Amino acid sequence: MRKLNIAALAALLGCLSASAAPVDNCGFEKVPRDALVALQEARGKPFTGGAVFVNGKFLPPPYVVSRYGTAITINGHQVTGQIVPWNKFLGARPAATASDAPSAQKPASPAEKVEEASSLDDLFEDDSAASSAPSPAPSAATATAADNSDDMDLIDDLFGDETEKPKAKPRAPVAKAARPAAPAGPPPKYVPSARTKQLLDVIDKQRTAYDRALRMNNFYFFSPRYSNVGGNLRVLGIMSEKLPDALKDATSADDLYSRMRRSGLGFVSPEVCADLFANKRTFLSLYELRSRVREEIEQRKSLTTESSY
Repeated sequence: MRKLNIAALAALLGCLSASAAPVDNCGFEKVPRDALVALQEARGKPFTGGAVFVNGKFLPPPYVVSRYGTAITINGHQVTGQIVPWNKFLGARPAATASDAPSAQKPASPAEKVEEASSLDDLFEDDSAASSAPSPAPSAATATAADNSDDMDLIDDLFGDETEKPKAKPRAPVAKAARPAAPAGPPPKYVPSARTKQLLDVIDKQRTAYDRALRMNNFYFFSPRYSNVGGNLRVLGIMSEKLPDALKDATSADDLYSRMRRSGLGFVSPEVCADLFANKRTFLSLYELRSRVREEIEQRKSLTTESSY
């Protein structure tokens, strides 16, 4: 019993030291430095349960699930990209108050519109009257001048070729001067507000979900190259029985995938098998996982049996 407690304490100290070390992003999108400074890190409490694989490498428990700025980490390994991009926090601004909002202008009533139109008519009454008056009939002198003008147009048409004016030379295009670039404004800053708190709650809920699932002895395969693969304790029990021997005896990633399919574990994709085979030397730790999962299953069976009496 004393040896077991010493081993558990040593594992816990190793876990805490690992979480204090720099975070390995494991190929996921890195958390911006400004996001980590502003949002900091929220660590969960260590526990022993479930199983975590990152890029095919098994991470032994105890586990500490943390929110690392805008992402999630487990034992110092980043297992997600940015749950909420950092620029969303920079774009969020506090809600404007009623005093900041522009005052709404009251629309004019129909009576006011009619009165306004009448006043405009009064200003331009003389012009409108002049324009509405009938034009006087043309006099005889004016008609004669118009006839003479028509005769001159006919003469111009007869000798139009001789009096044709030379065409103007085309002008060279003038290059327009480029407008100076507008000065860049100050970079956006993080301003805590109700909106940024909502965004942070989204990340915290994701951290809590992973923490709770692992405490219930679920398992996860994390990688930036494929979607997360996971399951409950029953599936973990089957996998922990088959995977250690299959990984030890496999000669290639394809061979491992075939062995997993024959064992009824076809949900383990070829991409996951390729990562597992790349970490084949760590298969011995999977035997420790098998023993721990067996104990957990037996313990649950005994609790079920006792509750049935």
